[in-house]
Amino acid sequence: IEPSTENYKILQKNYRRQFFSPDITIVQEAVSDKKGTARLSVGKGAENTFSVSTKFETVPCDTLLSIAQRYGFENVDFIKIDIEGSEPLLRESLRIVRTKANLLEVWSRANPKQNAPLLQMLLEQYVCYSSEGLRFAGFPELEQYLDRDDAQDLWFIRERVS
Repeated sequence: IEPSTENYKILQKNYRRQFFSPDITIVQEAVSDKKGTARLSVGKGAENTFSVSTKFETVPCDTLLSIAQRYGFENVDFIKIDIEGSEPLLRESLRIVRTKANLLEVWSRANPKQNAPLLQMLLEQYVCYSSEGLRFAGFPELEQYLDRDDAQDLWFIRERVS
């Protein structure tokens, strides 16, 4: 799923050059907390964000749950979530869409209170590891870890699949 027109074209080109299964669907849409449209900055490559930038495009958006249902995904093995600070918008969908593993980029420069409900909810369902392999026992330990850098990749892995 890629909302940026520029990045979507690159994704399509890369897909055509690989030997992936033909049943992969590339969706040009933003994942959000509601269906509608959003303003997405342009010209920033992988760092395009929902913003009030003077250069933007309007993109369709929908919830992760709705997109999964639309394309018939009953089970999801893995989701990589890197949406430049908008990760908290996925909280309700991630509560319902059951995955085996999630890779979540968390921006510590974002308001920590904005990320806290999402991270706490994920910690209730998954075991959390840093990219370095550190395992976090709870939210206070994770919160302290996140204070050290701008962005961190966190793995949330379901140890028991139900």
